[in-house]
Amino acid sequence: MAIAENQKPERRRINPGIEHTPAAEIRRRLTEAECAEADRQIKLIIDDRVRHSEIFKPAAIQVIAESILVQPTVEAVIMEGPPAAAEENRRLGLGVGITVGSAFASTVRDLRGVMAIRFIGQIFSQLQTRYRCILLRALGRRNDTATRRLSVRLHAADSSCVDSLDCDGQVYALADLPILPLPGCLTRQCPCSLELIDEQGHHAGAKRGASGGLTGRVARLFRKNG
Repeated sequence: MAIAENQKPERRRINPGIEHTPAAEIRRRLTEAECAEADRQIKLIIDDRVRHSEIFKPAAIQVIAESILVQPTVEAVIMEGPPAAAEENRRLGLGVGITVGSAFASTVRDLRGVMAIRFIGQIFSQLQTRYRCILLRALGRRNDTATRRLSVRLHAADSSCVDSLDCDGQVYALADLPILPLPGCLTRQCPCSLELIDEQGHHAGAKRGASGGLTGRVARLFRKNG
C-alpha cells in the first residue's frame, strides 16, 4: 500500500549484510531442478561479462569463467596455480610485490593484470546479490501455502542504486522482487541486503538440522549440480 508523501517514515539504514539471507539457505528450500536453472542463469551472465570485458585471452574465456564458477573466493581465482614467474608478472604489468597464480596469469591479456584482478573482485560482489534475487524469484513461482507466507525485505545502503527510489525496508512478494543490482548501478560492490521473512515480518531462517553449511561465498554455490 502506498504511503502518502507527508507520512513517509524516516529511512532506516543498516550495515549491509547483517540482515541478509545467505544463498545456501534459500537453495535448501528449492528443488534440484530449480537450483540448476538458477545456476544456469548466473553462468550465462558470467560468461557474457568475461567475454565482453576484453581483459582475458579469447581462448581462455571458458577457463576463467569456469574458475569463477567453482572457486570459493576471489583470492582462490586470482591465486590459482603456482605463483607466476617474474617475467609473467611483467607481461601483465603488475608491480613488484603483487603475486598472482600462474593459471590465472595465463588467461589474462598483456598489461591487463590490474584490470583482471579488479574485474574478478567486482563480478563476485555484484553477482552475490543478483544470485539471491534469482533464487528468491524461483521460490516465488511456487503456489504452495508455506511459500505464500514468505516475503523478502530489501535493505539498501546510502550508495546503492535503489537509494533514489526510496525503497529501503520495502517488502516484496518473492515473485515481484527486482533483480539487483539495477541496470546502470555504478557501485563496485552491491551494498543491498535481502532478508527472507515470514508473515509476521520475522527472519525466516533455515530449519534446524538442515543439511549443508552456510558458506556466504557465491562462487561455491555456483558448482554444477550432480
